[in-house]
Amino acid sequence: MKFLTIGAVALCVLYAAAAQAQLTRVDLQLVARVLGFLEKPLTGTVRLGIVYIPGDDQSVHEADSIMTLLGTGLSAGNLLFAPVRVRIDQAAAAQVDVFFLPEGLADHAKQISDVAKLRKIPCVTLDIAQVRNGICAIGVRVLPKIEIYVNRTAAEDDDTTFGSVFRMMITEF
Repeated sequence: MKFLTIGAVALCVLYAAAAQAQLTRVDLQLVARVLGFLEKPLTGTVRLGIVYIPGDDQSVHEADSIMTLLGTGLSAGNLLFAPVRVRIDQAAAAQVDVFFLPEGLADHAKQISDVAKLRKIPCVTLDIAQVRNGICAIGVRVLPKIEIYVNRTAAEDDDTTFGSVFRMMITEF
């Protein structure tokens, strides 16, 4: 009986971890809402650049999954996300308004950080380590509770500024 209980707990933990790692429409709606609190809020159709590494099966699969999830677009608040696939090596020329970094880009994400700074484009991710490390300015989590993270230096570098009231709802690094 003890092994059955331990197995059930382990299965629940694995399920919870997988559920948290799986990107949902709710995650993307939160991203849209957060972008609505910028000092110069994004409105209308916003081209959301889904970054991926060509030749990396996991990265390509994740980008494909996000593109499928978004379909022809996702409406939230005053904006409509129009998804655009962005090869990491072509980010500098990508016609996007926001970069979205899926998890799993690891060291390659620095390329996006450099482009975001140069072009003054917000970078958003669910990979909070990328925010903590200053690679991406904004990170969000929906589970187990809604959390919004901002890396102050990365946000200043890519000119991502929030209204003062919104700053009370975020955790800054």
